[in-house]
This record gives sequence, C-alpha cells and structure tokens, in this order.
Amino acid sequence: RAAKLYQFNPETYQQLLEKGFNFEF
Repeated sequence: RAAKLYQFNPETYQQLLEKGFNFEF
C-alpha cells in the first residue's frame, strides 16, 4: 500500500497528495 511506501517520508507523501494523487487505504 502507498502508506507503506511513504510512511518513511511523510513530506513526500504530502507533496503527492497536493499534486492530486489518490491512494487507497
């Protein structure tokens, strides 16, 4: 899951959300 991929870097994850990326949880 995306959460696993980005939990080590919440800043990158937040940037992806701001760009309009949608992840399933």
